[in-house]
Amino acid sequence: NQYDGQCSCKAGFGGRQCNQCQTNHWGDPNIECKPCECDPEGSATLQCNRDNGSCVCHQGIGGYNCNVCARGYLGSAPQCSPCGECFDNWDAILNNLSEETDKLIQAAREIKRTGATGAYTQEFDRMEKELKDVKQLLQNTTKSTIDLGHIDVYIEKLRSSLKESHNSLNGVGKELENATQRIYLSNLALADLRNKANVLKETAAALKANAIHLQESNVEGALNLTREAAEHSQQIQAKGSETQEEIAKAERQCKRTEALVGRTSSQFTQGQQDNSRAVDKLDQDLTQLEHNIPELNNQVCHKMGDPCDQLCGGAGCGFCGGISCEDGAFTKSTKAFSFATDAENKIYEKEAKAEELFRGISQAKQETSSAKDVASEALLAASVAQNRSEASVQQSSDLIKRLEHFLNLDGATAQE
Repeated sequence: NQYDGQCSCKAGFGGRQCNQCQTNHWGDPNIECKPCECDPEGSATLQCNRDNGSCVCHQGIGGYNCNVCARGYLGSAPQCSPCGECFDNWDAILNNLSEETDKLIQAAREIKRTGATGAYTQEFDRMEKELKDVKQLLQNTTKSTIDLGHIDVYIEKLRSSLKESHNSLNGVGKELENATQRIYLSNLALADLRNKANVLKETAAALKANAIHLQESNVEGALNLTREAAEHSQQIQAKGSETQEEIAKAERQCKRTEALVGRTSSQFTQGQQDNSRAVDKLDQDLTQLEHNIPELNNQVCHKMGDPCDQLCGGAGCGFCGGISCEDGAFTKSTKAFSFATDAENKIYEKEAKAEELFRGISQAKQETSSAKDVASEALLAASVAQNRSEASVQQSSDLIKRLEHFLNLDGATAQE
């Protein structure tokens, strides 16, 4: 364009000079620009990665074109829902196992590289046994997650053992390095002492020559110089004795160091061989663990899933179990959890009703106790009234009897 300099580009190309890919396209402008194929509903933006064409997806949606549910989600895109806590826990356990295994392999490779002494063969045998126990736990996975907790415990033990072994290896390496450094310093000191001894010998020879020369030229001066040279020679001799003693000590130290290096070298070589065998064994155990994952998927998700089953999923597949996967531990545990929740709710309801009934019974008991007290008082009053009535009746009967007796007595006549 003669006004703004914009070139007329082919389909898929853009930019002022047509040397870029057009918007919503990807590829190498020098070769070919391809349109992005991002799903409009699943993608956060229609512009894909300009290097490989992959799309940026919404949460829960995955795939190259954002048209499938991401790992850990189920359903049909874009309607994807999380698999739930059970999958998250299982996925976390598998990820932790994978990370711990990678750490063990890396640590074993580090041991193979740095080496160790044969004194730690027992620790590696114990770690190998614990790896076999982990393998057995993985093979015998049941419908609960208790054994997975045991696996974490074993892995933690392995981590501690490996850390202790690594610290011990570092100690041996430092000791070997210190021994090598001491040998080097001893050699330097020995060479320095030898140089000093040679210098002393040369000095003594020169003094002797000077003494002879002076004696020939000046008897008196030569005598004084000879005396001084004698004293100096005695001092040099004393220093020479000390030097010889230091040389002897240095030689003894060198011999001890060489003997230590010889012993350590043998142990170091043996440790490297043992570590190589241990690393190979760890690699075999890891391979076996990876082979056992399909069986774990079969027990948990009801299908082998090598690596994933289309219907029942598996470890690292984004979903596990389902309606048609009833024999899997995940589905059964979900149902068991639902049953347990329902049972718990019913138990709470029964407890509430029982508590209400208990309160009613307690209230009735209190009312019955009050009624009993009232009845007891009424009975007591009735007894008192009865006793009084009986006394009155008895008195009336006695009075009647006395009247009858009085009336039946022979009385006086009218004339009398």
